[in-house]
Amino acid sequence: MNYKSELKSCLDSIDPVAYEKTRNFTFGKITKLSKFITHGVVNSNWIINYLIKNYDLDITHKLINEVAWREYFQVVLKNFKLSIFKPFKQPLRDYHNCIPDDIILAQTGIEPIDDFISKLYAKGYLHNHERLWLSSYMIHFRGVSWILGARWMYYHLLDGDIASNFLSWQWVAGTLNGKPYLFNQKNIEKYSKYKSIKSSILNQDYDYLIFHAKEKIKNIESKKLNLSQRFDAKSFIKNPDTSLNKKKINIIHPWCLGKEYKPENVGILITEYHNKFLWSESRLKFIETIMKLNCDIILVGDFDYIKNRLKDSITVTSKTFNPYYSELFEQIDANLNETLFFNPYQMDKIESFSKFWRKSLKDLERYS
Repeated sequence: MNYKSELKSCLDSIDPVAYEKTRNFTFGKITKLSKFITHGVVNSNWIINYLIKNYDLDITHKLINEVAWREYFQVVLKNFKLSIFKPFKQPLRDYHNCIPDDIILAQTGIEPIDDFISKLYAKGYLHNHERLWLSSYMIHFRGVSWILGARWMYYHLLDGDIASNFLSWQWVAGTLNGKPYLFNQKNIEKYSKYKSIKSSILNQDYDYLIFHAKEKIKNIESKKLNLSQRFDAKSFIKNPDTSLNKKKINIIHPWCLGKEYKPENVGILITEYHNKFLWSESRLKFIETIMKLNCDIILVGDFDYIKNRLKDSITVTSKTFNPYYSELFEQIDANLNETLFFNPYQMDKIESFSKFWRKSLKDLERYS
């Protein structure tokens, strides 16, 4: 199935009533749109308008609320940029700077945890609850640094968004809002297919779990996380020596893969970003397939190379807050299309999603 058919199938299968009732269950009726939203085949602004128009949803509907979480993380990234990779709150303790081999190999002996890891490797996707359980297990049960765990998961996810992924790991660790996310065996059994899990470490009450999450780790271990070789996208390159249209070009980048309009669609990949935030081969292939279909030209190179190739053209693209790309579009004075439905307002300090949601709804009332 090509990406357009898959996207149409996802859109046609949306069931807001079932979603609201079953979204927390790993077998629930979810949309499976996340990789398309992350990579800008459609953006969150388009999705929310689509839901309102086609399903007559109120803005407070849970499905729109969940899309708003994605926008909240984007607003945090816009305001705090690379600071999202540092803890906003004091960590509960010091952590290992390595991921144990049994986790990497999906051989922890805990059936659901091993299944989540295997699914991540095979499909590049996990249900939100599965992501929370796996990250909480790694941080609070095994003492793995949240930043290391976030890098590992981001690498394997097809829908990996640096804002949503890294800030979600901070939320689980308790460094985003000061409260760690913890779970036990009953929690997994309630929201998944797993019953009668055989694991003494998960079969605990929450008083024990919070005590254990704060317990000092005696021997901190460090080990380099080996994800991949350096970023290599030679296969992406398409017609690199073609002269660009000086009047107007549409830039397609990894967070704006949807084909917009002519006269010319130019794809770009900035190597500094992709050497820092590595992707799996399957994710690279997903991006490459769409870019080659939608682009007349694809340029791959460092920041200065891409900037020099684009600087003399009038450029149009979709806004992104991802590092390197956002700076590039600012420096070449690109015409940017909005991708968020809610106002990406200024945050002087980190705010909770609840506060963001209240402000966003109030802002909509003001302009309605």
